Amino acid sequence: HPHDFDFLNHPEGKEGGEVTVSLPGSLASAQKLFVGYPSFDSDRGIVRSFVVSGRAGNKNVSLTEQFDGDSFLQGSRQGDQFGTDIDTDIKGDFVAIGAGGGGYVRAISLYPNTSSEEVKVRPVGSDIRLDSNDGEEESRIGSGSDFGSSVATGRVPYRGCPRCGFVLNGRRVAVGSSAGFRVFQFVEDESRWYQIAEQTSDSGMVEVSMSPDSVHLGVGTPSAEDGRGVLDVYTILDQEGDIRKEESMAAAGGPADWPN
Repeated sequence: HPHDFDFLNHPEGKEGGEVTVSLPGSLASAQKLFVGYPSFDSDRGIVRSFVVSGRAGNKNVSLTEQFDGDSFLQGSRQGDQFGTDIDTDIKGDFVAIGAGGGGYVRAISLYPNTSSEEVKVRPVGSDIRLDSNDGEEESRIGSGSDFGSSVATGRVPYRGCPRCGFVLNGRRVAVGSSAGFRVFQFVEDESRWYQIAEQTSDSGMVEVSMSPDSVHLGVGTPSAEDGRGVLDVYTILDQEGDIRKEESMAAAGGPADWPN
């Protein structure tokens, strides 16, 4: 039934979680919908993937689920809260999924099966963890870590800087937590995630958002400035492999200024 979306409810009848919708590559492309249920199976967490069918402006829209039960779309263990946050590229073919209870982010790609019309899921490198750096093997992070509570990726892969001494092409993922944020770059030839930038936070949880071209990063800290909140905008530098703060904006008022 085109209008019956009850099957989007939590599989166990609990409250749902993060929802992200990828933008279509063209008007003719089907949209993809990714729905996270971090509380599923004692907080193991799962992510469900749907294809949205229907023309723009047409109310007769339907959803078709993909990859039901795929192991790449569920947490590694109970308590991971897989699906805490989700972000995708413009076509929904690259997806970054945060596991805020397990302290990691899993990146996956969707690719067509050449022998059939099915679409397959494969992981992009290993899970990104708090101590992942320069492609070194990461150790297991305890469930108390909130690394992965906020994730962001660009709408298209980073194309690099042609004037730089070297070029970092490929996917970028930013990860936020109460300790700050880190930016990771995927190197296809090595199938590894490299940390290229980081910034600590003394004001609690940060939320990250990446520009479509994977060059700029918006970082919100809601509890900063006595709860007024701050938004910082960074440029992710290429050759230096670092970040530069471009602007910082604080809200004009806080809870003390709100009307009763």
